[in-house]
Formats: sequence, C-alpha cells, structure tokens
Amino acid sequence: MTAGPAVVKLRMDPQRIRQVLDNLLTNAAVHTPPGTEVSVMVSAAADCVTVTVADTGPGVPAADRERVFDRFYRVDKARSRDRGGSGLGLSVAGSLVRAHGGTISLGGGPGRTVFTLTLPAAAR
Repeated sequence: MTAGPAVVKLRMDPQRIRQVLDNLLTNAAVHTPPGTEVSVMVSAAADCVTVTVADTGPGVPAADRERVFDRFYRVDKARSRDRGGSGLGLSVAGSLVRAHGGTISLGGGPGRTVFTLTLPAAAR
C-alpha cells in the first residue's frame, strides 16, 4: 500500500456519488452467491480519485460486457422487474459519474467483476 497526496479535493455531489457506490455494492450483493468476497479500494493522485469495487462472483459474461451500462439492460434475463432490477442502475451510475466529469468501466472476467470509477480533482 502506498500513500497518495494528503488531500484531494473533489467537486461533487456526495449524495449522487453515494448513489453510484450503493448501486455497485448492491449489484455485488445481489448477483453473487452468499459469502462472495467484495472489496472496495480507493486511491488518490493529485488530479483524480479512483474507486474500485470488485467481487469474486461469477463475473459478467463476455456477451453482456458491452451493454451493462445501457438503459434497461439486465444480464440475468430470468429476473423479472417484480423480483427487483429494472436495468437502470448501472445506466444511472454511468450518467452520474459522467456528469461529474469522471469515468466508470467494467473489468474482470470469469470469476471476477471489477468496476472502476474515476473522478477528477477540483481545479485548484
């Protein structure tokens, strides 16, 4: 573990960024078997902050990876809306991150899902 800058100031709406993180953590809880390890890592540089949410669940199938941030897209087609999930969570998360000037991406592969969110530091 290495230390970054002492303070990185972000210009953000904390409620909206919390909504993004809540969505990523809820997805990890809902779409992985009980007992699956989920980790959150935060790293800071002078110009940005990066948050990684990773799990050791089944991963996102290759055929679905390009579409996970699309509106109404659900990886698990068997889940009905009455059982939770409208397919908007990751789309909204992506929109909120972009509205803050940041990026969000999906990494990992079979047996690992990794969402990486990067937010720019506030202008000095």
